Amino acid sequence: MSPLPVLFLYIFTVCVSAACPSQHYDSSGACCSQCPPGEGVTTPCSDGNGTGCTACVPGQTFSNSRSHTEQCLDCTGCGANMKVVSPCNRTHDTVCECSADFYWDEETSRCERCQICPPGFGAVEACSPRQDSGCVACPNMTYSDVDSPSAQCVACTLCTDSQVMLQTCTSISDTICLDKNMPQLIGANVGRTTPADGLLTLKDASGQNIIPVYCSIMGAVVVGLIVYVAVKRWKTCQKPQGTKSGPQGTDVEAQKNQNNDSGVCVDPCTTPSGGKTRVSELSSSRLRDLVFTLSLQHPVNWRHLASELGYDIAAIDEFEQGNNNGPGAAKAFLVHWSRMENATVDNLCQALRAIGRQDVIGLLQECNMGRHLV
Repeated sequence: MSPLPVLFLYIFTVCVSAACPSQHYDSSGACCSQCPPGEGVTTPCSDGNGTGCTACVPGQTFSNSRSHTEQCLDCTGCGANMKVVSPCNRTHDTVCECSADFYWDEETSRCERCQICPPGFGAVEACSPRQDSGCVACPNMTYSDVDSPSAQCVACTLCTDSQVMLQTCTSISDTICLDKNMPQLIGANVGRTTPADGLLTLKDASGQNIIPVYCSIMGAVVVGLIVYVAVKRWKTCQKPQGTKSGPQGTDVEAQKNQNNDSGVCVDPCTTPSGGKTRVSELSSSRLRDLVFTLSLQHPVNWRHLASELGYDIAAIDEFEQGNNNGPGAAKAFLVHWSRMENATVDNLCQALRAIGRQDVIGLLQECNMGRHLV
């Protein structure tokens, strides 16, 4: 065949392709247009209508070529033990590869864990996303002391002239060297298997064992601490009992006699002397606070307290006559009871606890405006 017709045919094909890239025509002879990368076909080319295109959704669909027939394709998701190298966009699909310590196995079509080289073995070929690791025993004067899919055997350390070798290098551990200027190690012969193997003994410059000296010093320090604690404890126990120092070192009772506005709080319900303190000895301000609190609208008021202290209904009603069950009635009751022999603060506290009025007990246990309770 003459080359001239072939040449004409080639030129004709190139011209036709340039004139219509899709090389597809509708029934009217019009060339069908192509959707560019990043767009997909929505309506195919038909008589009188060109190809309909729409943009792909970033991160969801893509199109990486020109076409008059292909729609946008769904983005690929990375599988198990894989990581995203390049996320999906309108023109490219997701690019994935195996995560660290995993490789792509063509037989299983998934990422498999790389072989772990145990101590004494090193990786000949490091684990990669497309290649499994290969392990080989560490040769002489090299070692590996880790489990790793990629660590190679490391050359053993060589002790210098100023060092002493305590342990030779093995396939799973490095050489151990010690500076000759360090304290001597007696009985650290690596090759020995006697019970004394590895026993450390410190020596000074003269060659004498100094561990007993250290032990003696530490013992003296411990004994000194014990004696110090014992003396402090003994002095604490020797302090006079039954007194409580005030701000200037005087006991509370003396402080109270010197200045009734010192602000020292005494708990009459819990202190040893509280049981002997009489209600009649309470200050007028403290009595006024008690009367006011017991007169408030409360489910449990002064009437319940009076009943707890032994008053009958008739006696309680007498306190209300002319007082309208207000503060006057409560005050009349407290004044009347305070004259009785058992009218102590301790008995008052017990009665208040019995009726559930701990809030009133609080008035007896706290300082009010810097004044004493009594």
